[in-house]
Amino acid sequence: MARVKIISNPYENVITYKKYNANSGAWEEIDTNSDLWNEKYKTSVFPFVVKNIVDVIFEEFRSGNEQITIMFEGTDDEFKELESVCQDEAYSGLLRPVASVRYLRNARDILPDVKAIFDQMQPLISESVKDSEKVEREKRQFADVSKEAIPICVIGNYSSGKSTFINALIGYEILPSGDESLTAKIHKIEWSGYDDRASIGFEYKGKAIKLVFEEKGIPAFNTGEEDPLFDKIQNALKGTENESIIIRVNKVLEVLNDGEHAELLDDLSDIIEIKIPFNRKGVFGQSKNKFVIFDTPGSNSATNYEKHFEVLRKAMEDLSNGLPIYISEYKTLDTKDNQSLCDKINNMREMDSRFTLIVVNKADDANLEKSQFDPVIILNQTVPRNLYAGGVYFVSSIMGLGSKNDGEFIGKHLKRIYKKSYEEFFDPEDDFYQQLYIHDIMPDQIKKKSLEESEKQQNTIYANSGLYWIEEQIEQFAGIYSPYNKCHQSMLFLDKVIKITSEEIAETKRICENRKKNMENQLERDKATLLDELTSKENELLKRFCEEYYPDMKTSRDDAEKKISKDKLAVREDELTKVRKSQTAFDEQNINVEVSKKAVKEEAKKLTKADFATLLGSIKDSRDRGKELKETQKSINILVADDLLSEVKSDFNKNISNAQVLLNNSSVKYWNNKCNEMKQCLAELVTGSKALSNEKREELTEVIMNYDSISFDKQIDKIFIKTEFERHVISIFGVKLFDNNKLNLGKLSRTYNSELKEGIENISRRLQKSHDLSFRSWTYNLMNVIRENITKYNPKLKEIVIGINDDEKRINDLAKRQLRLTQYTHDIEDMMSWKEREIKDPENEE
Repeated sequence: MARVKIISNPYENVITYKKYNANSGAWEEIDTNSDLWNEKYKTSVFPFVVKNIVDVIFEEFRSGNEQITIMFEGTDDEFKELESVCQDEAYSGLLRPVASVRYLRNARDILPDVKAIFDQMQPLISESVKDSEKVEREKRQFADVSKEAIPICVIGNYSSGKSTFINALIGYEILPSGDESLTAKIHKIEWSGYDDRASIGFEYKGKAIKLVFEEKGIPAFNTGEEDPLFDKIQNALKGTENESIIIRVNKVLEVLNDGEHAELLDDLSDIIEIKIPFNRKGVFGQSKNKFVIFDTPGSNSATNYEKHFEVLRKAMEDLSNGLPIYISEYKTLDTKDNQSLCDKINNMREMDSRFTLIVVNKADDANLEKSQFDPVIILNQTVPRNLYAGGVYFVSSIMGLGSKNDGEFIGKHLKRIYKKSYEEFFDPEDDFYQQLYIHDIMPDQIKKKSLEESEKQQNTIYANSGLYWIEEQIEQFAGIYSPYNKCHQSMLFLDKVIKITSEEIAETKRICENRKKNMENQLERDKATLLDELTSKENELLKRFCEEYYPDMKTSRDDAEKKISKDKLAVREDELTKVRKSQTAFDEQNINVEVSKKAVKEEAKKLTKADFATLLGSIKDSRDRGKELKETQKSINILVADDLLSEVKSDFNKNISNAQVLLNNSSVKYWNNKCNEMKQCLAELVTGSKALSNEKREELTEVIMNYDSISFDKQIDKIFIKTEFERHVISIFGVKLFDNNKLNLGKLSRTYNSELKEGIENISRRLQKSHDLSFRSWTYNLMNVIRENITKYNPKLKEIVIGINDDEKRINDLAKRQLRLTQYTHDIEDMMSWKEREIKDPENEE
């Protein structure tokens, strides 16, 4: 039986494969001639290529009717996609997907924790990169990681229907639409947050202008001067005081996009920001995600491409992880003009082209008859060939918009098209009945779901227009795929900040070493020798103390590890069961069941033909009582499981908190002892030196021995993030129940003990790093005091020593900051790293 392993890491955008060698009993690389080496199957988004991957495995590893086991390492979301594909009848039940021991957490599950960590890091990040122009852009994009904004970039040529498509998403006729070129402006569109508020913002002649629309009335300008552009806006709004916000916003945007008066718009900013109510009908309007739509100008020339994409980059400079939506008509999918546009999209770092959605707009006017429709030919045309990621979607934006606004269009032209086509999209009996979504090109398992869900959609026109499933895919990107990119970006940014901090530490150390050499050159030889000996002893002791720390703390770690046994859990489970039984009168109910059974037996002994019906009634009553008792037992088991799990979680948090206190006290004690040892050793060197006078030696020895005690960072949150453990404990105790609804106590005790040990190790490592830094800082300060005392009678040397002290303080501050950044990075890295399930692997994989 063949066994193949798929290893998918969506955080790194890598998919690898292995096969099992039964002779060696080990997993090994797939043969180099396998189609699985195709770059598409190694770097694509897994759900978009899983069907192709499974087809390759089925073709290459099938041997008669033997089953193929597909081991999967990756996220649970991806495994569900694999399971769905393997259930296809085409594989005749010969594929068996199995979730491996190793797995990754879904990004949507860890992103809230990543954002929480980033919130804590904001001041630290700002301090670390405040003087660095190198990361100013990344700093702005870092803020995007902790934002909810999901950019949607709508791109395409003139007359492809971009504006109408955006209006369909919003559900209102906001943007003016037309077949002619308007202006090279970017519309940045967001939900206003209210159904009766909207605004349009832009810069004009260097001034920021914001028009605010309320439920009724005309927005105030307050520009302080007359201007032809503002006159046109006011004229456009005349008589619209009582019109809807949608109509008034549309009127203003018509003026701001009027190509016939382009000279008036030369002083208008490239970006027009629009905040508008979204229609609550449909997936997009009901979404909890915060979408930011960018409507780009259409173009049919390479010259305009450059200008338009530069404007788009500017609009998105504070954002990342954009979802590209390419709008094209059916007849222009293969035009040469589109090649340059495709290249631009693929090269924009602000957009994730792995998820590009290709929308064939005005599809109701295309010839999509089966005899003329060939997906293979379509995918080989210019736009799909360059941009296809996971779907080509056929849409009528006009019908989609009409399904949300009930056919109430501002312009008569669109209203006429909608009414004319209404029956085609609504009535299945119509000769020209259209269901555009059935033509969508996408992976089979997604297409299957599309057909099923679209068929269920109650708003028939919304579904048949193709808009419904496009909005579902946008929502899926925001909810499932976008978080992977955001998590990955957070790691890249933190690595960059840590690198900058490291470079700053290295540069400050270099300056400090130069100062020390300069000081040594001016210091008498015997005093320089003493300083060298003191520095050497300091470094020697620092190294030894750090090496001895972890072994010395073992006893404290063992004391903190309060394990819990299966037997103890069983005893507590019995106690809780008794309590719950008393609360539900279970024992009394049990007695009644036994009495009922006994009564039935007695009746059966005295049975006569006339009493048969009565006996049957008694038997039924007895069985009903038995069933009721079983249901009560089931309920008790569930309640006891909840009670016990709650107690275990509370106990875990308590033990973690106690461990923090115990380990912290032990660590403080250790370093205090080492401080005394450090002072004693340095004082002995000074006492034995001939470089200083007797009076000076005594004075310096007293300074050393009386030097202040070490102080540790008392802000626990910098060392130990309690909320991290609280979030963690929720996930680690998701213990599965048996069929009788009782907890698996053996698994629970093993999980508890394992995670407690890991938590204690984590606390210990954090304390070690933090207290090590505190000790080093204390040592540096002590050495600075010694240098000051040795050189204080030489003004030039005193100035150098002050510089050295400042440098070392700066180095110490930077090191502390770097430590905290590194700890945060490790926290995020750990969330995205491979985990192992507590259960044994069903395939006993090596």
